[in-house]
Amino acid sequence: MRVIINNKRYGALRTFSDRKQAFNEYLDQKKKLEAEERHNDCLKNKEIIKTSVGRKAYRFLRRAQNTNQLEKEKRGKRENLKKPRRRKKKRGKKRERNKRRQRKSLKRMDQIVKAGIG
Repeated sequence: MRVIINNKRYGALRTFSDRKQAFNEYLDQKKKLEAEERHNDCLKNKEIIKTSVGRKAYRFLRRAQNTNQLEKEKRGKRENLKKPRRRKKKRGKKRERNKRRQRKSLKRMDQIVKAGIG
């Protein structure tokens, strides 16, 4: 902040509204320059595409983008398919654990019944 305040141009603008107006004008100029640069870049790209090598490169890049999108979609589908399987494995493990517990409790009950009768 001190760097800005010590700048001579900052002191030339007396009021806050003048400073704000100058800053907004600067932002507008910057936006216009950036938009113009983007426009020029687009024109250059169009010229490159017009050449036969550029067309081939453009097609190649389009295909690469499409294949990347398809691969991402496939990966997403694979991940979605894996999740339920994991859940099934967990369910299976829980089910086996519950079966073992039930068998143990039934064996204990059989032992208690046999001990009581015998």
